[in-house]
Amino acid sequence: MGFQLPHPEVLWARVTVLDVITAATRTDRVASGQEIGQTAGVEGGRLISDDGEGNWYSLVRYPGDRALLFGRDEDNEVAGTSYDPLAAAPAWVRSVEPTAKLPGGVDGPVSFVRWWEFGRWQHTPTDLDDGLELSLSAASDRESFTGSVMSAAIHAKWVEMDYEAGKLTALTVDPTALHALCDATENGTVTKAHFYFLQPGLTAPAFTYLTDAGVLTSAAKPTEPLP
Repeated sequence: MGFQLPHPEVLWARVTVLDVITAATRTDRVASGQEIGQTAGVEGGRLISDDGEGNWYSLVRYPGDRALLFGRDEDNEVAGTSYDPLAAAPAWVRSVEPTAKLPGGVDGPVSFVRWWEFGRWQHTPTDLDDGLELSLSAASDRESFTGSVMSAAIHAKWVEMDYEAGKLTALTVDPTALHALCDATENGTVTKAHFYFLQPGLTAPAFTYLTDAGVLTSAAKPTEPLP
């Protein structure tokens, strides 16, 4: 079936949860929690992910079960061509200035645009690679998302891979807890208890971030008004 995106809420949750996990595994900065929200910042109903190397995307949630995803990957094939990612977009998408609220340092023309409406993702067709798959690979499907979480956990020595048994074993974190977190991310049931393994210095910034993002079950889901 090729590359497909999940529901915007699932994509939003995967990106923000993975941001917390990634920040928590950076042991040199883990005490302050300053890394949380730096890779995937949340401002109201707008999520911005930036790798600092010219590759970025933004996911915006709007009322009425609408969402807009746009961004750029340096390895896209549409730059310098006549391809217009907004050519087939409806009026409400064209009324939005997508790059108006991007943080400093994030620039370059948008190479991909996807909009969620009527229960599905849509885009302007092209046979060229617009960079979407490269930018969203870690959060595009359940297998990739879970693999990214587990890879971070292995790198941080939370768990280790027992290659003979073909399974993960705990060092400081129970692998089943990480799988439970991945499950909760998929079905919208993330709670603070799923992050029991975070160091004390990370809990407050992580929970503030996930609350602002509307990912914790007790939090409202922010949206951005249409123009």
